[in-house]
Amino acid sequence: MPADPIPFFLHGTFSDTGLGYAYAGNESSPDTRGVAEHWRLLVAALEQAKVGERRRLPDLLGLINYQVSPMFVRGCLDLVGDAGDKLALTALASYILDTPDDEFRADACRAAMFAGVLWLVPYMAAAWVRCADRRSRDLICSFISAVLEPEPDRFIPDDLDIPAETYRQAVDERVAELAATCGGDTTPVWAGQRFGVVALASNMLARVKDTTNEDFYLEHARFLRLRHKFQAATGIDCREFFRDRELQPLAAANVLEEFLESPQVAEYEDGARYFFGRRIRD
Repeated sequence: MPADPIPFFLHGTFSDTGLGYAYAGNESSPDTRGVAEHWRLLVAALEQAKVGERRRLPDLLGLINYQVSPMFVRGCLDLVGDAGDKLALTALASYILDTPDDEFRADACRAAMFAGVLWLVPYMAAAWVRCADRRSRDLICSFISAVLEPEPDRFIPDDLDIPAETYRQAVDERVAELAATCGGDTTPVWAGQRFGVVALASNMLARVKDTTNEDFYLEHARFLRLRHKFQAATGIDCREFFRDRELQPLAAANVLEEFLESPQVAEYEDGARYFFGRRIRD
């Protein structure tokens, strides 16, 4: 698969400081004629997932190739994690174990983090053990932490000298604990609690309104993940949350307040996954 230019309507798409799942130029459904096949397949899978059709998602894992673009890889994996049902997430779990590349493995664990189902977490821990690259190990550790625990997001110190079995045992014990309290290992979890879209939005609003937070850089990094979760679940355009890669608290607050004050909130059930407002049922 040769390297090729990113289609114009995807500039900023799949970026958490950019357009997320929106397209450049406010296009609702872009014209992909003349676009390379792999880009067309990714866009088609995204458009189908928006209306609840997920059959193409596992096929995206076979398209992954960094020669195209790191953004292409991120788009394929994130979409599987955000919108995938049990079939797609099972394929993602296999990919996490089978890919020989640490960078690919870390990106796949990021997708598993956004899926947030507890049964995927042991696969992420296995990936942590298999990684030789320090940066990839550190990233995977933070992804596991984002699912399993509240702030600060450090489940296990990302130390290469920690015994692998000690780490995996700690992860397994925490997964079992959360499965017992959250309703099983298929329940979506975020920050050590059962995931809910409305609770997520409320948490985000509190963060952007907290003018006393001195650790703004860390808050900025955490908010990227929250913004991703919120847009994937609701389909709400969040491009105004960031400008020139900098968080815009007022703009974010306006979007979140509008959502929380709308009738939409009644459509979201705690303990369920959604993609563009459509519940993902396994």
